[in-house]
Amino acid sequence: MKRLPVFLALIMAGLAGVQAEGLEDRRIVAKAVVAAPVDTVWQDWTTTEGLKSFFAEGSTIDLKPHGAYELYMALSAPEGSRGSEGARLLAVEPQRMLSFEWTNPPHMPLVRADYTHVTLYFEPEGEGGTSLTLIHDGFGLSPAWDEALAYFEKAWPMVLSWQAAKYGKD
Repeated sequence: MKRLPVFLALIMAGLAGVQAEGLEDRRIVAKAVVAAPVDTVWQDWTTTEGLKSFFAEGSTIDLKPHGAYELYMALSAPEGSRGSEGARLLAVEPQRMLSFEWTNPPHMPLVRADYTHVTLYFEPEGEGGTSLTLIHDGFGLSPAWDEALAYFEKAWPMVLSWQAAKYGKD
């Protein structure tokens, strides 16, 4: 029987003791029903015009895995502080799922350069509506990350309500 190198054995022993207990609280799930068809809600999240209509002042989107997904909340802010600059798409399933990197706000310098993950799921709802589920994860464990998590726990439901309100329902 082949022996594992000591460092690998130590790593594996350490990982065996890692518990995921309590980490489910490090994930945000926000939901909304939008009174518009899936293709319309999809366009809202995948085009500059759509995003401008409820969320961001501008954007750069290259709708393919590893393509840009930069949303600019403050176009007049200094470069690097406008929004999700540098973020990329992770996965795209047209009109069903959109997954992208996300950055923390400029007022959180300790975690600003770190990326998290956001996934949106688009499902038909009733007659002509869309059920939208947003999952945001990848938050670290430090107090700076606690601040980011608390921020987005409030921000994402607000963003989804803006989109729902655009179509007369929130």
